[in-house]
Amino acid sequence: MAEVHNAPFPPQTVAIVDDDVRIRTLLKVELEDLGAQVTCFRSAEDALAGLDPGGFDLVLLDIGLPDINGIACLDLLRQRGLRAHVVLMSAHWEPQGEGQIRALGADRHVVKTALPGLLVQLMAEVP
Repeated sequence: MAEVHNAPFPPQTVAIVDDDVRIRTLLKVELEDLGAQVTCFRSAEDALAGLDPGGFDLVLLDIGLPDINGIACLDLLRQRGLRAHVVLMSAHWEPQGEGQIRALGADRHVVKTALPGLLVQLMAEVP
């Protein structure tokens, strides 16, 4: 059993939406070590079918999904009532600023390579 770190926030429910099993696995292990309950989705279609709009505190959403891109997926999830704190993840895309992120319906953007080192901060940002 993994050691649970003392985190400056209550336990959270987190959804990870990414087509790369390595990213999903890494983030899931790290988040569970922080005390989060994690559900993974391998595609936008899986997330749209199985993600309860009221059931998550934080959603880590890949922009470069192969079926429906993460931005379109986020738009559909917000239309369905998703209120969670959403972090868009990407390997390359860099937004033009916080205004562009908010206009897309997200709360933050993170480049995937920086994610492991930012998980505590991202979880602490959840209202």
